[in-house]
This record gives sequence, C-alpha cells and structure tokens, in this order.
Amino acid sequence: MVASVEPDVNQKSFAITFVHNPDIRYDQNYGTYFAPLWAYTLASHVPDDWSVTICDCKIDDIHEVVRSDVFAFSGINQDLDSIRKAHDLVKEKYPDSTFILGGPITWSLREEGKLSYLQYFDHLFIMDGEETLPMFLSAFKDASYRDLPQIIEAEARFPVQ
Repeated sequence: MVASVEPDVNQKSFAITFVHNPDIRYDQNYGTYFAPLWAYTLASHVPDDWSVTICDCKIDDIHEVVRSDVFAFSGINQDLDSIRKAHDLVKEKYPDSTFILGGPITWSLREEGKLSYLQYFDHLFIMDGEETLPMFLSAFKDASYRDLPQIIEAEARFPVQ
C-alpha cells in the first residue's frame, strides 16, 4: 500500500507522488534498506494545497500508484535503469502527468555531460530541491511551469553549519 502523508488526498487541489525506486542489485549499502528520507524531506516543503503520496518501490507495488499531477523521482547513478522502469510504468498509466527527477543522479550526469540519459523526464532538478520544488509546484498551479526550462538548478545552497 502506498503511503499518503495527507489523511484525505481527495480534499487537496493538486497531488504529487514521490517515487523511490532504488536498484538494490548493486547493494551499495551492504544490504541495508533505507527509508526514502529525501521524499519525506521534500514533502515537508510542498505547499499546503497539495496532497503528498510516497511510493517506496521496495515495499509498495508501483502498479498500485494512484494518479498525481506530478510524479517526482530521485536516485543515484546506479538507479538509472530502475528509475527508467518505474517512470515508464507510471507514464504509461498516467501519460498526462508531469514527471520530474532530482537527486545526486542529475548533478553527476550533468558533470559527465550525460544529462541526455534523462531526457524522458519533463524537468530535471539539480542541487537542492528544498527551494526549487516549492517554486515549481507554485508555477504548476497556474501552468507557468511550462515556461520553465527542462533543467532547473538551485542557485544557492542552503547553509550547512
């Protein structure tokens, strides 16, 4: 069952689903499965008039994901194939939704000159999404997000002390 952060997602105007689909075959974490903390962190930055759902593909069936206006993915380079697989399954089911991707994979593939590997996403977020995601979602509400470039990069990193 896909987890919803909101008690009643039907009462909200817009919906975003964070999709966590790591490729565990490489087992870069020595067999430890981590909760998608990135999704919970970004969910705390989603505007109040959005419903938030998190689909953790390690425990949730991606085929049961419900319609959302925006599907947000994140991952590392090793997750490239599993991200594409989840994207394609959800895109086939909800072709009119907007698909976005952020996380370490976007920054590192940009640095390698390989962002074209991710061209199937509507928008790519580079660096911290805590600022750019709420801005994007606000623009989504009035459809001005369509004027945004495919690559959305945070200009300033939040202070780490």
